[in-house]
Amino acid sequence: ANRPPAKLNLLTCQVKLNPDEKKSFDLFSHDRTYHFQAEEEAECQIWISVLQNSKEEALNDAFKGDQDRGENNIVQELTKAIVSEVKRMSGNDVCCDCEAPKPTWLSTNLGVLICIECSGIHREMGVHYSRIQSLTLDVLGTADLLLAKNVGNVGFNEIMEADLSAQGVTKPNPSSDMQTRKDYITAKYTEKKFVQRKCADAESRLHVLCEAVKTQNILSLIQVYAEGEDLMETIPLANEHVR
Repeated sequence: ANRPPAKLNLLTCQVKLNPDEKKSFDLFSHDRTYHFQAEEEAECQIWISVLQNSKEEALNDAFKGDQDRGENNIVQELTKAIVSEVKRMSGNDVCCDCEAPKPTWLSTNLGVLICIECSGIHREMGVHYSRIQSLTLDVLGTADLLLAKNVGNVGFNEIMEADLSAQGVTKPNPSSDMQTRKDYITAKYTEKKFVQRKCADAESRLHVLCEAVKTQNILSLIQVYAEGEDLMETIPLANEHVR
């Protein structure tokens, strides 16, 4: 049976000529890539031009008349696309703390997804530890979502729970009571009890921090934060620290 035609929003797609095949081009949406093959190179260029012009026309239409409404529609489409990508990331299908399925709450300053039960405990810890917003109810900023896109539950827990097994600690599960969750979450986030220490001293942490900033390595930043480095402090740029 024939599949129903796919509907794509060109505002969130990119069209690119395939450099290896002059008669083909790719259409990139937020969740997959479509490959198209034309009979002639000229026909391929025409298709690319049509799609790019259609995208430009859609942008122009969005800004006609009520410009604010058009801008909001574009932002909403982009936000939905990023939220979908974040949800599909490995490990983000379960809560970062208790592994309950389909978490819908985001810690915007940590970049992890959690369930509604664990989100209440995160709120109790305070925003200096975890700022909680709903993926479905709140208006999220792109910066909040892009952090989640670059961290995710797997990357975060590889750092914050690295020593969990060695300590013989069992994570809460979806049926755990609130006190069990609270004890675990407090130990994980405020005491950073399950972190594997990789830096020998403060000087070593500072060196890793400087390198992480230079290379824009977000997971290395989380590692030194987990080991006690204050990311709000000014980084000294003395030669002995920046190599």
